[in-house]
Amino acid sequence: MDRIPSKRTRRIEGADGTRYLLPLMVLLNGEHRGDSGLWLSPSEAELLHAELCHVLADNEEDRRRPACSTPR
Repeated sequence: MDRIPSKRTRRIEGADGTRYLLPLMVLLNGEHRGDSGLWLSPSEAELLHAELCHVLADNEEDRRRPACSTPR
């Protein structure tokens, strides 16, 4: 699985509420096999955002920023 560089993450409003779609492509031995996507609820997207923030933070001070806190 890898991101599709030409497609942006999108917010989709539907009858069942808001969802987020992260477009992905399926690869087998480096060869493109098809497109797919990761669907996230708002709370799942917030958790992913917080986890990525922690991974990308350069130091402990950056990790304590409000943007890196987990949702309540």
